[in-house]
Amino acid sequence: MHTYSKSVSSGLAQMALEAAKHSGVGPQEFQRLTGISESEAREAGGRIPAAKHIAMLNLMERDFKPLGLLESSAHIPLCASISTLLGMVTNAPSLTAAYAGFLEYRVLVGDVDGLALRRDGADFEFEYCLDGEGRTAVSAFGNLVMLARLARQYAEGSPCSIAMELTGPAFAPVGQLRHIDPCEIRFGQERNCIRIRTQAPDRPYSRFNATTHGIIGRQAHNDLQALNQKYSFALRVEGFLVQWVQAQQAFPVGHNALEQVCDKFAMTRWGIHRRLQKESINFQHILSRVKMAEAKRLLLQSDAAISDVSDMLGFSSPSAFSRFFSDQHGVSPSRYKTSHYLS
Repeated sequence: MHTYSKSVSSGLAQMALEAAKHSGVGPQEFQRLTGISESEAREAGGRIPAAKHIAMLNLMERDFKPLGLLESSAHIPLCASISTLLGMVTNAPSLTAAYAGFLEYRVLVGDVDGLALRRDGADFEFEYCLDGEGRTAVSAFGNLVMLARLARQYAEGSPCSIAMELTGPAFAPVGQLRHIDPCEIRFGQERNCIRIRTQAPDRPYSRFNATTHGIIGRQAHNDLQALNQKYSFALRVEGFLVQWVQAQQAFPVGHNALEQVCDKFAMTRWGIHRRLQKESINFQHILSRVKMAEAKRLLLQSDAAISDVSDMLGFSSPSAFSRFFSDQHGVSPSRYKTSHYLS
């Protein structure tokens, strides 16, 4: 699957935005470096395209101390999608059920990066596959640690063997990482994976609460259905257009944009409109959203004049661009630009 068809919960961006603030990186600088605006990060129930999320991860892992980032995340309020996922996997009938729930519902948080399971009886092996270029093993470590903690929780005191392998050089001393999780950790490996051996993965969990599990399970199921209905195709179209515009450094007029989408997805215009209609959205709305996001990105480049941005986005005049921007954002493009660079 191409990264443009993947997305993550905006709640992760909001958590990263808060962590960035604690490290002295404000919302405007965060947007310049990642492409994620504060409004995108704080949109309730929103999703962030994969390319932006990967840029955010690279920023966090490169410019902030990874170990401090992992430790500080415990003090940042969790987004709703993470809370739902944790509710499903920490109160399951057994470890096997907990892992099945993690694999099924982790898309609520995001489907950037892959997670594969191989099982042989009481032995579980999870492989975490990173998307994007220049990534470190920090994200893999954070996700694999969650799987290790679940194994210990459901073991309820019984012995379990856990060993983790991570690619690349160590992003923190192994001794420090073992304060986060005591499993065996080796860097410089070919894959990011964790091997877990437990005595009774299907043994009923003594603290399982069926009523709570049913309530959270219905919520997770409904959230997953809503996600599929709202984002499965429209976000892929939007993500493709964002990448196409930035690669071409020009914005196609309406009919040309639709032709690009038809070629990319091998569908007719009628087919595109029909798929979008099922998700209660139309192509023009997506085009306006992409155009608005690109306008903000270009305006935040200090050397880009309003007239230049208007031309690049295909408006008939700077005044037409100003009307569009003001209608969509509530302020003029000149005021938006000034407020970010002269305040």
